[in-house]
Amino acid sequence: MTQASWPPAGQGWGASMPPRRGDSVRTMVLTAALVVAGGVLALAAMAVWSRVLSASDPTASAPATTAVTQPSATDPAKSPSTGATTVRPTLTPSASVSASPSPSPSTQPVTLVPLPTPSGVGTPNAKPGALPEPRTLAQARQWLNANAIYPRKVKVPTTCGLPLIDPARISAAGLQKHLTRVAGCLTMVWRPALRTAGFSMPYPVVTVYSGAAASPCGKLDAYNAYYCAANQRIYFGRVLYEILPERDYAYDLILAHEYGHAVQARTGLLTAGWWYRYVATSKAKANEYARRLELQADCLAGSAMNALARATALNAADRKGFAEVLASIADDTLTGVISQHGSAKARTRWLALGLGTSAIKACKTFTASADKVR
Repeated sequence: MTQASWPPAGQGWGASMPPRRGDSVRTMVLTAALVVAGGVLALAAMAVWSRVLSASDPTASAPATTAVTQPSATDPAKSPSTGATTVRPTLTPSASVSASPSPSPSTQPVTLVPLPTPSGVGTPNAKPGALPEPRTLAQARQWLNANAIYPRKVKVPTTCGLPLIDPARISAAGLQKHLTRVAGCLTMVWRPALRTAGFSMPYPVVTVYSGAAASPCGKLDAYNAYYCAANQRIYFGRVLYEILPERDYAYDLILAHEYGHAVQARTGLLTAGWWYRYVATSKAKANEYARRLELQADCLAGSAMNALARATALNAADRKGFAEVLASIADDTLTGVISQHGSAKARTRWLALGLGTSAIKACKTFTASADKVR
């Protein structure tokens, strides 16, 4: 796939030039959308001693399960040494129901419980209210370098689980339902931290689209995911799985990245970053500020996925898969030229920083040296 660096004017963030000098920053921001390519979720088989769960409708809510024995909160990649078997949560249709032999007396049966669903966050908010906007360049600098969100932490673990899906088989309606659920889990992760910092975090609307689609931020490419600041919604291309490597929870990671842009928007980081892109004296400097925004979203996505790791039973292979997804859509991987999203080295580095901590200050890309954001 290709990613545009400075596409034709009038389209939006990731698809437009900044507005002419003299236009208001509000107009600039509210006609912009942040873009990152999405990823493919691999279908994971769930081995159960007595049966194989199946469902003809991937939008059904009942089959979402996970094992009672979960990885530890401090290191979600490791399971407690209890001898129990961890079963991957799944919400994908299987071809048929088949019987399997009863477990032998020497094996330990697996106990399944429903995955925890989003709670305490309400429903998606179509009218989230205005975004904070700096009044001066000095205020924008303060917001970027010493934002009130940086001293906060996300809650680890956050009790909300992400079921596996098969993106090649799930319907558009099923994907819409799944990603809306993921956005609810992410709201559980981020809302408490933002509230303690003095910000609000609405539950964003997620819109799944097929083919080219229109939005307030311009025309949307079929193979991408977007956060649109104009209406504070996340748009997700239906067919991302066709062009990206198959990795478990890749769609959830991509949504977590886009949600990271929503966090930036609600804390003023997004508008402040746009101030600096707007006044940049060169294309190279403007691209650097774009990368600082994108790499920060990678880091925030890592923190969020780490917070959800215990309830979802994420393991070391999943974490490695996240890095492979971001590396596959890095600037140098796609075009050989570092532009607005960052190199594979930078993207995986900032992702790893987020995955390794609950402290949001780890994601301070705007105070990092230039070589760390290439």
